[in-house]
Amino acid sequence: MEKAMSTQEQKLLSEREKIFYGFGDMSNAIVWGMTTIWVMFFLTNVFKISAIAAGTLLLTARIWDAANEPMVGLLVDKTQTRMGKARPYLLFFAIPYGLAGCFVFFTPDFSPSGKLMYAYILYCVLVLLYTLVNIPYNSMIALMTKNPNERIQLSRNRLLFALAAFMVVSMPPQIAQVLGNGTDPAQVQQTGFFRVAIIFGIVATLGFLISV
Repeated sequence: MEKAMSTQEQKLLSEREKIFYGFGDMSNAIVWGMTTIWVMFFLTNVFKISAIAAGTLLLTARIWDAANEPMVGLLVDKTQTRMGKARPYLLFFAIPYGLAGCFVFFTPDFSPSGKLMYAYILYCVLVLLYTLVNIPYNSMIALMTKNPNERIQLSRNRLLFALAAFMVVSMPPQIAQVLGNGTDPAQVQQTGFFRVAIIFGIVATLGFLISV
């Protein structure tokens, strides 16, 4: 047992594995960063619901997030597959996560109450999907290697990818003005934000699949 542990601690990962692992944090950051930074602006200025309603929605989502994280963590811990504990979650939830990230920034032609219900459902779904990919992704470092130097390099790579993603998600309003179309500024913002979210959702999905 001690010999096996020693061998595992000395295991070295390839540069390809270290780089490809970083794509997962880019996927996390590009959708979740877009959401956390811009969702309040989007809900009040583009989606056109009141600031009180938007604030209540975000508070409800935080409570929902706190409730589902322990359950997802327990689920991942009990998972046993040929792909391991973590990778199946990235594989199966990469596309739903990207889609939810897109449609959080979609503006349906609903009544005010219908739009509010749509926002609650989509945002809470995105929060759950973020948990379902983020917790397994974070656990992968410990599962991939016990070598402390290798873990440091994996953490460095994921940080670099996340920083690159956050630089991109600082500019959605400007990108939306370029990509959007319509007869008035409100339509331009609505179509533009959705198209930006589609691009980010595709990038996030591909990033998780690369990590897998």
